[in-house]
Amino acid sequence: GAGSGGAGGKGARPARTEAPTPLPDAALNTQALLDVANGSYADARKTLAKALEQHPDNPVTLFNLGLCDFHLGDHAEALRNFTRARQVLAAGARNLERQAGPGLRLRHPAAATASADIPPGREEDALRALVKVWALQADAITYQGHAQAALGKAADARRLFREALPTLRKQAAAQTALGDLQRAGGDRAAAIASYTEAARTDARYPAPWLALHELAAEQRQPVLAKRYRGIYDRLSSRERS
Repeated sequence: GAGSGGAGGKGARPARTEAPTPLPDAALNTQALLDVANGSYADARKTLAKALEQHPDNPVTLFNLGLCDFHLGDHAEALRNFTRARQVLAAGARNLERQAGPGLRLRHPAAATASADIPPGREEDALRALVKVWALQADAITYQGHAQAALGKAADARRLFREALPTLRKQAAAQTALGDLQRAGGDRAAAIASYTEAARTDARYPAPWLALHELAAEQRQPVLAKRYRGIYDRLSSRERS
């Protein structure tokens, strides 16, 4: 998926077509990734333009196209593509949030009861897709900021970098909710991986640390449990202040 370097960072890599969903133009995006890996941004852009003709609303193609424009120095066109990718991703996120249903509101395994109108497994699939969508969205917003900075609009760039932070929080919340579902299903290893990724995504988000504390306590690891609880308490205190 897209490699978010965090708000204000320039660590984004081209997004792969599995984020958020595979599409008929996947082969062209894959070819563009190979071009980028070889430093051929102009060739990658030509390939992505063909992909966009096949599927004009593929946010992955739009993001990758913007990334090529950015590296080729066409910052105004890059901004347009990042903005369009962000718009498409926002609409997709709303649909996925409806599919995720109660998954996004989970906090303890006891709350993990599937909604009657959501088929079994749909919540987890939707949460996995949401994680990818929010990750790409954070990169799109961050690169909007870089494009604005390159165009000499420092104030707009700072505003966009700030806007990326809540998106990272949404990504971390979806990762935490996914961990809750995995924990409720008895897959502790997967849950720990999801909680850990949530903590990495947003270093200020308390929820995954509480879950990690609870799991460590259940596994009779008092030193680890105490450490995680301490992190959770510090972060919670900062959120309240």
